[in-house]
Amino acid sequence: MQTEIHLLGEKMIDGVIIVAIMIPVLIGICQMMFTIINGEGGTKGISKEAYYGRKTGKVYTAEKCRENHIV
Repeated sequence: MQTEIHLLGEKMIDGVIIVAIMIPVLIGICQMMFTIINGEGGTKGISKEAYYGRKTGKVYTAEKCRENHIV
């Protein structure tokens, strides 16, 4: 009887550990998908539409925030 309870307790602890790991993983995956689909994440200062410079006539895609680079 005690061995059956002991084995049942081990299985429950394994399930709790798996659920405790899987819930944050699923939340993280859903959050990344939501950010990628709806957000501006990952552009690193690149604008969606190209624009022409007034003085040079060149096509630019980078935003003004990329002017100062850390080297």
